[in-house]
Amino acid sequence: MPKKYSELIAERNKVAEQKKEEAKQLKEDPEYLKKEKSLKYVVKDGFFTSIKSGFTESFIMPFAIALNASTGMLAALASVPQLLGSFFQLFSQESLRIFKTRSKLIFWTAFFQAFIWLYNRIFGK
Repeated sequence: MPKKYSELIAERNKVAEQKKEEAKQLKEDPEYLKKEKSLKYVVKDGFFTSIKSGFTESFIMPFAIALNASTGMLAALASVPQLLGSFFQLFSQESLRIFKTRSKLIFWTAFFQAFIWLYNRIFGK
């Protein structure tokens, strides 16, 4: 015999309460909190990377053209950053052993990248 509407509603509410309890327990789990914190940092990193890309990478080519760069220089300017990024991925595991944590590795590589831009801004011709 089919269940009554009130029984279906009561069963649905019971399942909803169980899911709420599971979610509450999950939010108290240290591993879950660590992942949530990491996710927030990933979103922030993506946000600031997009800003950096918008302010720098989109203006490099027009700036090089304004400086009368040759086609070979333009090709190198477009391809070398991706080539270097791929090349340095080969050493990422060893870098992680040197810096001990990913946060230190990310901090120092971001610092180095910012330093290069600052150096070019101050001492570039």
